[in-house]
Amino acid sequence: RVQDWVNREMQVDKGPYKIATTSGRKPIHVDHFRRVFQDDRQMSDKISGSIYQDLSTQGVVNSSTDEVFTNPRFSKDAVMSIWQKYDLLSRKEIANDSKHLDASDVHPFGVSKRLMRSLKKEELDDADSIWLIEELNVAWDGHEITA
Repeated sequence: RVQDWVNREMQVDKGPYKIATTSGRKPIHVDHFRRVFQDDRQMSDKISGSIYQDLSTQGVVNSSTDEVFTNPRFSKDAVMSIWQKYDLLSRKEIANDSKHLDASDVHPFGVSKRLMRSLKKEELDDADSIWLIEELNVAWDGHEITA
């Protein structure tokens, strides 16, 4: 019944959605991710700077203007390679090889250990990638709001 309702309502200027006008594209600075995830101790200035450098090197962000070059949805290979470098599995491997880090303290950026316990596998996978993907979509001004 819900799917029938959605199909009916999504036709000809109807639908459970709202088009919002935003302030436009936003820059990604070297400290961008540290500021966004300021309450997440995992996201240090060093990691934020490394992510920024990778975005610049991969041609996703223009280091002269700090603007996203192209729609991140069309830069999938570059974005995915950067995400994989900082994903949960990669960071847990680094923690396992370190004397100073505990792999059990590693969780998706922006997700508390408490919240992580309640996530299903699919939700955890989403949380592990959304920190980068959604930030780039917002910077490109290419995000959607749906109800």
